[in-house]
Amino acid sequence: MRILHVEDQALDADLARRAIAYALPGSTVERAATLAEARARLAAAAPPYDAVLLDLHLPDGNGIELIVEIRARALPLAVVALTSAGEEQVALATLKAGADDYLAKRDAFESRLGPTLRDAVARLRAAQARQARPLRVLYAEHEAVDVDLTRRQLQACAPHIRLDIVPDADAALARLPLRADEGAAYDAVLVDYLLPGCDGIELLRTLRQARGLDLPVVLVTGQGSEEVAVLAMQLGATDYLVKHEGYLLALAATIEGAVHRVDAARERASLERRVAARTAELEAAQRELEAFTYSASHDLRAPLRSIDALAALLQSEHGGALDDAGRRLLALMRDSTAQMDRLLVGLLELSRSTRQPLQIGDVQPALLVRHVLDEHRDEIRTRGVEVAVGALPPCHGDLTLLRQVWANLIGNALKYTRRTPAARIEIGAEPAEPAERGGAGAGPVYFVRDNGCGFDMAHAGNLFGAFCRLHRADEYEGTGVGLAIVQRLVQRHGGRIWAEAAPGAGACLRFTLGADRPEPGAPA
Repeated sequence: MRILHVEDQALDADLARRAIAYALPGSTVERAATLAEARARLAAAAPPYDAVLLDLHLPDGNGIELIVEIRARALPLAVVALTSAGEEQVALATLKAGADDYLAKRDAFESRLGPTLRDAVARLRAAQARQARPLRVLYAEHEAVDVDLTRRQLQACAPHIRLDIVPDADAALARLPLRADEGAAYDAVLVDYLLPGCDGIELLRTLRQARGLDLPVVLVTGQGSEEVAVLAMQLGATDYLVKHEGYLLALAATIEGAVHRVDAARERASLERRVAARTAELEAAQRELEAFTYSASHDLRAPLRSIDALAALLQSEHGGALDDAGRRLLALMRDSTAQMDRLLVGLLELSRSTRQPLQIGDVQPALLVRHVLDEHRDEIRTRGVEVAVGALPPCHGDLTLLRQVWANLIGNALKYTRRTPAARIEIGAEPAEPAERGGAGAGPVYFVRDNGCGFDMAHAGNLFGAFCRLHRADEYEGTGVGLAIVQRLVQRHGGRIWAEAAPGAGACLRFTLGADRPEPGAPA
């Protein structure tokens, strides 16, 4: 971005230059200390700037004079004025003169310079793009004086807006589509309220309710007819203008704004339809994949059980006829089928974790944790594991699925502390960091922390992948689907899960829940 900064105070100019360089890398800022110097720099037919940052109090005049000159020459420059603190009337005067924005010199305003300049230039370029597009406007007006004044104003200030003038509502309706699916010959409709016969309100009602057209419609009302304007907006007018003194000065911008809003709404609706269609395709593909996964893993277990049964029969009835090597191979075969069966069971559980509908209700995590610990009571007592359970605030969620979350996390903590002397497991909750500071947002963060073997955080990206393991199978048993299931269940509750660990220093699994926003389609 190329910026001309008109500022007589060298210190203020330097501070602004530094702030702009930080916020808009690659930008160039040139300084003019007076209005005369600024005029000289802008004298070219096409000045080499994108924006003018203008202090209003200058040694040789008021900056508003320069704004008026820039707009009179129709220079394609965004103008941001700098006012003293508390000069609201001056700020309004700069906007009326044609400034795109202003900043008051207070409260470390330098930090807002970059974003304000960027937005002003973006708005100017968007307006230029709109003006480069010819707009065809159907104008329903029966007063010849108003027609002439409107035509003259638009020819002088907005020649890209081309009027097609009709004297009444019937003539306007004859030139507009009968249905929404028919193409319109116009980009907008400009309607005077006091039309003969069918007035502007009835014309608007016919366009919106009877024909279902979404064309931009701007209603022009007589002096003091605000109640008519309110009724028009309720019926679907895109905008309106009251015929006060100088209303023609705002006409072009009002028409352009109406067209822009309708175009944006159409584009937004089109995007939403495309997103909905794509989402439906993905959901259908996901359901098909999950059904296949469930069916395949279920059906594969039957022949696997047959293989294991035949191997067991061979081992019991003919094991004596085999040498040691044969018996060892047979044992390896049965171990392999058992491992394969465990993997298929894990695949089935992973599929169920996605397919099972949520039954949302009040949940007491403290009770779930107590039940899970009771199931592991013998191991905890035998190994002498120290278990500390802190406060666990209640939450909303699916009782059965959340119990599975706690069971997997506590089971993992017990498993990965088996080789740790004085094993310790902590279970609790802590307040969430505010979302604006990069935290999880509202709601408690539940955690399970252990002092076990831990893992290298460089591999944390694989922690929640299906069948991904960070330790060898001969060190710690398992299929590698437990945490993948936990992640899916937490995500289905609108939360997230993450880990912190270090090799030999234990691990901490944290998760949040947002079951007040259950996944779409899940029964509440």
